[in-house]
Amino acid sequence: MSDNMIRPIVLYKPYGNNDVLTHYIDEKDYSDSQKRHEVHEILESNRIHYNGLGLAANQIGLEERAFNIDGSTYFNPNVVEYNRDSVDAYSEGCLSFLSIKASIYRPHEITVNYTNLEGEVVNKTLEGLDAVAFQHELDHLNGITMADNIKSKIQRKKFMEKYKKSFNKLK
Repeated sequence: MSDNMIRPIVLYKPYGNNDVLTHYIDEKDYSDSQKRHEVHEILESNRIHYNGLGLAANQIGLEERAFNIDGSTYFNPNVVEYNRDSVDAYSEGCLSFLSIKASIYRPHEITVNYTNLEGEVVNKTLEGLDAVAFQHELDHLNGITMADNIKSKIQRKKFMEKYKKSFNKLK
């Protein structure tokens, strides 16, 4: 793992332009093995460096439709089906929000498809933390932030106040 692969985490800006975090990343051509491996190496190196469970490409400024969760990189990922009968609240953190946690409601069973590191299209059902992490990272690629997923306006306001306070300490 090379230190020159490490890129700064794109933080959500409470008072500014969040285009890199809030726009949809279009599907890309990942038919080239070398490209898949390069993107994987960058995402994996940065995820480990920042000690995250997952990391989406746009969180480090890359215009790639890919994310890495716990060592696996998912290219052009999609959720095919949500099990709406399996929704629970999960305490989630996000590197782009300084790992501040919030309660997010998500289905804990989903069916997904994506291209894996070997270039194979995979269809599978994910459950529990695997499903939650996949949805969280996919939200990044779809331009949805963690704050967007906090259903309660009061909780969202508290979350953003806490985040703004932490963000302002970085200045």
